[in-house]
Amino acid sequence: MTLRTMLGIGWSILFGLAGGWLVLMPWALNVQGDGDWTDLTKGAFWTGLALLAVCVIGLAATIGLVMRTLAPERGPRQGQLAQSNEDQAELDRALLQIASKLAADLTAPANGSANGSANGSANGHAAQPATADEPLPDGGVLTQRGTQR
Repeated sequence: MTLRTMLGIGWSILFGLAGGWLVLMPWALNVQGDGDWTDLTKGAFWTGLALLAVCVIGLAATIGLVMRTLAPERGPRQGQLAQSNEDQAELDRALLQIASKLAADLTAPANGSANGSANGSANGHAAQPATADEPLPDGGVLTQRGTQR
């Protein structure tokens, strides 16, 4: 439970107890006799009812807050869903292009010395860097240094 929830429940209970006491106080302390209600009884009773109403409103708001945080989120609206599908398709195209370039780099024969060097690959050949800038899906170009322009 969060601090907000605990404070909401705590204050609501406190107001409820105070309101309940004010409603019952004239009879519990024998301030109210058998006749008509005195001014003290009327004031305490209606003030207690007001505090009980605040208690009920506070508990309802706190329960609503808890239920809203526990409820599953609703899906995106139709317009947001279409935009999400376009973004996903663009991301899929970019990932496919990167995967194909990576596969081509891994399967291409490397040029270099036959005895192998510290910078060479597993078959004894040095890796050859790419010679051209590669286009990106968003229209930019990835340079050989890895920067985008």
